[in-house]
Amino acid sequence: MKNMLVLFLMPFTALANDFYVKEELADMVNDVVQTTQFKINIPTMRAKYIHIDQIDGLDVCAPEARPKVMQLQNAFSKHPKLFQTKSIHGVYVRKANGQLSFTPLKLPMKKKSECELVTVSVK
Repeated sequence: MKNMLVLFLMPFTALANDFYVKEELADMVNDVVQTTQFKINIPTMRAKYIHIDQIDGLDVCAPEARPKVMQLQNAFSKHPKLFQTKSIHGVYVRKANGQLSFTPLKLPMKKKSECELVTVSVK
């Protein structure tokens, strides 16, 4: 009976591991969402990073979402646990010395499939 129970539970255990995120990442996302009051959609999450595809119901790739994307990235950049946040508009990266650098990006997007979701990660 024990063998059958273990085999039965194994797929559920694997599925649960896909939703694990580091506590630092979860805390950072919670802090930023509370600060900005944005409603974000996270379609992908892994231990050290998340993807965001919508902010307040707007697709992050839509031109009218640019101000909100930049505001969200700026809020993440102020959080001490941030390692990197990237979108089609720019990249914030924390260097080894703790300093944060920003590189604006002006990527031409010919098709929606070329758009990049907002990525937020911790070390």
